[in-house]
Amino acid sequence: MKLAMVFTFGVSLDTWHKQGVLSREKLIYEEFIRQGRFKKIYWFTYGVNDKKLKHLVNEGIEIIPLPKLFKSKPGMFIYSFLMPFLRGKYFRQVGIIKTNQMKGGWTAWIASLLYKKKFVLRGGYLWSIFALKKYGGVYPLMVDTVEGLLCKFARAIIVTSRFQRDYIGKKYRLRKNKVFVVTNYVDINMFFPDSGIPKIKDRLVFVGRIHRDKNLKNLILALKGLAWGLDIYGEGKLKNNIKRLAEDNSVDVKFGGVIPNARLPEILNKYIYFVLPSSYEGMPKALLEAMSCGLVVIGTNVGGIKEVIKNGENGWLIPDTTVGKIRETLSFLGRRKDIERNLAVHARRDIEDEFSLVSIAEQEFNILKKA
Repeated sequence: MKLAMVFTFGVSLDTWHKQGVLSREKLIYEEFIRQGRFKKIYWFTYGVNDKKLKHLVNEGIEIIPLPKLFKSKPGMFIYSFLMPFLRGKYFRQVGIIKTNQMKGGWTAWIASLLYKKKFVLRGGYLWSIFALKKYGGVYPLMVDTVEGLLCKFARAIIVTSRFQRDYIGKKYRLRKNKVFVVTNYVDINMFFPDSGIPKIKDRLVFVGRIHRDKNLKNLILALKGLAWGLDIYGEGKLKNNIKRLAEDNSVDVKFGGVIPNARLPEILNKYIYFVLPSSYEGMPKALLEAMSCGLVVIGTNVGGIKEVIKNGENGWLIPDTTVGKIRETLSFLGRRKDIERNLAVHARRDIEDEFSLVSIAEQEFNILKKA
């Protein structure tokens, strides 16, 4: 059997590579091929030069890039509708057409109708929630309409958290047996505790986009006057604002930029504490990777975070996203160094049991097979 995977609208393989996530995002597809689940997987991307990165992925994955004619934002939008027609020779060969995210899922849906293939809609994050948080006006209503139609006509829907499942199930009145939770995965053989790396005991590490949803502003304000320092790995439009806020409040913050996923285990293993103060999350990959490396993880009681962190067992949940509660939790953990080892051991164990790449690949394949 062959599989088609349509990239998120506007996203290229080169984007993944530059963001340092290609080595992580490709793993489940390479695992499908390694296990003999699919003999060929086609990736339909929005990058003109994506085939130049072919050497970075398994030979069983074939990259179908954006034609040069459509190399513009309007062009990409037009191509998203023409792709099923222009790339028909590939779509005809597959048994299943799936998406990487919901945004751009119309391409996969059209192709499934044209060639009578099964359409599986996947969403690592929910497009409708993202649109509501970032935009005003009629755009969120348009997104709701498109997302609702995609959910209605998909043979199966895969999301990464129970919160997402319940949200779209209620919003679009979907059958319970149509929406499946397949969490994000971790390569536990790459992300593992390394006791040979000296640990930084008085600093927190954050990995992710410097974005409003990550609630870094409240984290900085909560750290004012505390003994913690903070190291941020990632980029985003709010970087300069966060930097100024830290300077104005005399909080020791250092920025490490974007780190390729392959280098992240080495970085994480330098720390004892990982913090994720987000106001919204789907199923945060950085959190899972930190737990797999045996860090003490601290996260807010929201979305996918509370589905992973069991408070006081494998990490610590901050009751809410406010400055006061973040500060209160960090102050408490600063005084309770005795709980570090127990939390770290349980974090690693839970990742091995529930979030390993092999386990998650099997779960997703079983859903695709049923579809």
